Formats: sequence, C-alpha cells, structure tokens
Amino acid sequence: ALAGAMVCYGALEYKNIFLSQYSEEYTDWLSATGQELKTARTYGKGIMQSTFVNDLTGEALKLTTAKIFWPDKKTCIHDKGITVADGATAVSYPRLRYLPVVSWPLFAMYILLVFVRVCIYVHLRASFQLSA
Repeated sequence: ALAGAMVCYGALEYKNIFLSQYSEEYTDWLSATGQELKTARTYGKGIMQSTFVNDLTGEALKLTTAKIFWPDKKTCIHDKGITVADGATAVSYPRLRYLPVVSWPLFAMYILLVFVRVCIYVHLRASFQLSA
C-alpha cells in the first residue's frame, strides 16, 4: 500500500521499485512439479478482516470489513500488487552457496565448548568484581 501511495503522489517512480525475481533453479523446480510459475510482484494485500467472537459459545466469525484503495480512490490494491509490467525493475540473485555439511556431534561439541568458555569467563569476571 505504501509503494502504491508513493507512486500515486509522485514521490516514487515505478523504475525505482525493485522486485525479486525467482532463481532459474526455482523456476525449473516449479515447472517440473507442475505448479504455477509466478512472476516478480508485490503481494497486494488490500483487505482487512475483523474477528467477531461470541462470548457465550466461544465461536468466532471472521469478516472482511475494509478494502484498501490507492490514493486515486478507484484502484483497490487487493491481489494486484506491483509488477514488472507496471515498470518496476526485476532483479535476480545468483544461486546461493550452501554451507558445507558438518557432523552434528562435532557441531554439538563445539557449541558446548563455547558455552563452557563463556560460563568460565562470566564466573571469573564476577569473582574479580567481588574481590575488588
């Protein structure tokens, strides 16, 4: 909603909005699983819901109670969002490098060692402060 308002008031141009494009690896996986391939866009959440609770039974009812419009008072932002077609810039990131596989027992021993060293440090610091 904020980006849409800023565009409508002229404080922001579409070309200065950067949208994260899905990586090639992810789009390949999506197409292989038969899932819908989505493009870079903002979410476009433009409705508000309120929950009404019946205190006697504990049941609740959730109703849509408001819609959010851009400042032009004509365009509801729900399910619209900002896309590359509007003029926003899509950016993609290089494939992330994964951390090397570490043996869990070794990792646990390392964490335990760090914890013990911190405990000793705190104990020694407290001892010197009491004796001073």
